[in-house]
Amino acid sequence: MKKLGRFLIKSLRKGLLDVMEGSVKAIRKRKLSKGSKDVVVVGNTRGVKHRKITANKNEPKLVEKTENKKTRKKEEGENNRLDDKSILSLGQNGKGSCLLFMKRSQAVAVQGKVSIKLLQGAVDVMGYKMNTGQQICLFSPNYSSLLTIKECNTAEETQMTQTVIKDLVGAQSQQVKKTAIARAQKASSVVLMTKTESVETDFVCQFKEYEDCYDTVKDGDDNGDLNKDEKYIHKVTSPLGFMLVDAKSDRFPVYKEPDKWIDIMNSITKSPRTSSIESGRRCQCILVCGGKGVGKSSFARYVINNLLNSFSEVCYLECDVGQTEFTPPAILSLNHVTAPLLGPPITHLKWPERAHFFGDVSPKDNPNLYINSINHLYQYYEEKYEGKNIPLVVNTQGWVKGMGIALLMDVIHITHPTHIIQINSSTQTTKNLPTITRDFLDTSPGWVYPTCMEGKYQAGKILLDDLVNDLSDNRDVNPAITASLLSQDTNQPSHHPKIFHLTACSEDDQTSWPKFKASDHRTMDLLAYFSQILGSCATNNNTDGMSKTSMSLMECKPYRVSWSNVAVHMMHTEVPRSQVLVSLNASVVGLAVSPNAPETHEGRSDLPKFFKDTPIIECVGLGMVRNIDPNNKLFYILTPVPLDQLQRVNTLLKGNLEIPATLLLKERRPGSPYVSSEFSYDIKGAGVRKVRYNLQRKQLNSPATPKT
Repeated sequence: MKKLGRFLIKSLRKGLLDVMEGSVKAIRKRKLSKGSKDVVVVGNTRGVKHRKITANKNEPKLVEKTENKKTRKKEEGENNRLDDKSILSLGQNGKGSCLLFMKRSQAVAVQGKVSIKLLQGAVDVMGYKMNTGQQICLFSPNYSSLLTIKECNTAEETQMTQTVIKDLVGAQSQQVKKTAIARAQKASSVVLMTKTESVETDFVCQFKEYEDCYDTVKDGDDNGDLNKDEKYIHKVTSPLGFMLVDAKSDRFPVYKEPDKWIDIMNSITKSPRTSSIESGRRCQCILVCGGKGVGKSSFARYVINNLLNSFSEVCYLECDVGQTEFTPPAILSLNHVTAPLLGPPITHLKWPERAHFFGDVSPKDNPNLYINSINHLYQYYEEKYEGKNIPLVVNTQGWVKGMGIALLMDVIHITHPTHIIQINSSTQTTKNLPTITRDFLDTSPGWVYPTCMEGKYQAGKILLDDLVNDLSDNRDVNPAITASLLSQDTNQPSHHPKIFHLTACSEDDQTSWPKFKASDHRTMDLLAYFSQILGSCATNNNTDGMSKTSMSLMECKPYRVSWSNVAVHMMHTEVPRSQVLVSLNASVVGLAVSPNAPETHEGRSDLPKFFKDTPIIECVGLGMVRNIDPNNKLFYILTPVPLDQLQRVNTLLKGNLEIPATLLLKERRPGSPYVSSEFSYDIKGAGVRKVRYNLQRKQLNSPATPKT
């Protein structure tokens, strides 16, 4: 029996081997008959050797096919580089413009100022996708990473708009017409680039400290490092006020949004717009937080630009009084955005829909005013945009220690964000906030709102229970009211936001030029804001637009304001009444509208009216107090605020903002007040006291001080 069993097993094995070998031959025959390029591998089976069957020698193999794909991608990358055929100058008849012909997936960096119009295809600039025929201005200063124009046309075949191209080059020579049409037919996207001017940037750049911000590479300087194609492109574009650089070049720092940014925005824009019980909002609220210098502003711009691809309008709540986006510093604001942000703040200054003058670049001296102002702005947003499909982006301050964390928790408590993006530095961990998690939100109290996110619901339940007990003790109360209150779901779960963590781009990836300090950016914002006065001044003086920036602010006529029409308040500090006028003269003030302005002079008819406490009121702009006439009781104020808004102003708020020193030095004239070069800071009290936070006195009963 044992021999019979062994014989049967051997027979079965042999039969199986024969069947499998026949299958292998059939597979090989079928593959060869079809001329397959694939490599077929049969797995190692007992009694069967590992076989590799290929097509005939004339057919390429799978490895060769993979190598061809890599080679083709490499060739496409090399072909996508910027060359002399990418640019076509339209000469004088083109009114200072040129055409940029972009290959598929090509990226071109821009240095300087330029107006771009998409004629064909599709392009992306800092997260914003342009529509055909749309025209926007792009500002790319050389003190930050250069912005890029990325070709993103996904159509298999690009429809060339010959009519548009022909109309554009109609006044050009026949050779230029043929060249333009021929290159447009081969290009995936075509962009018209035109010279642009900006009063704000031109005015700022006339000051010595900022004169090179938008300068392109000059002939005879760095031009020797350019290759043949780059020299030709520089020759065409430099007279137009900008220069094009290949985005893959390592000679310049180029703006590149990380893939993580794209993934986060895809997650946000595709997420369901569920309503929040607390706020009644039916759209996304995105809060950006992190330390100083980690890229919050750049990411916030990218978020706004990306949202504008899906929404026609976006709201922006500015909570960073030190680095504002749409206004001069020291202002908390709610902004209504309908156009992409393609440059630094000075290029898109616009007075917000609602603003409060905080008066300082840090909230540390008056955190209550800071939080209450943000609360008023958010309430305004809820009242005006309730039920509308308008997302909100919240930018926060970069204070990451102590009170700064509590203030951030208050902002989160007020705005109820649906998404929180925390940006951390990988090289300077001291700049980072504590890692924000759901547990952190549930357990961390705020400054004004001491209850945490979780305790908020418990506090609400306690208040409701007390109210129900009070109502129950009152016999005159309708029992139905008590039953209705008891039926409310006070144990509802908190609506936690989605939390994303980003790593800040390294400084090497972002810039190779020395960065301006935060104070320099604030100075540029103030200069750009007050440069708007020159427009109306030039119109009144019949001055052409080209000479606006060469004018002096001293040439503009100020508004004359009577003391009887405005009240005055000194913020963040106490000033003796006798010194108020001295403090106001040659200073920057907030022009505000108060529904309850004081009507008394506190017994001093020789002084303006005063507020006792700091009011939280609407601010319509900033003004520069040029002069004060105590005899006639008049203020002389320079401001770009329109006259219809200026007539509403009844309050002057004096904070810690001062007229930029660069402006005072430029306007230096004999006898100018507050401007002198003969001054010694060695005299006691001659300079501002510098606070040494690392040498502060220890608190009593602190861990470092034993109890006595």
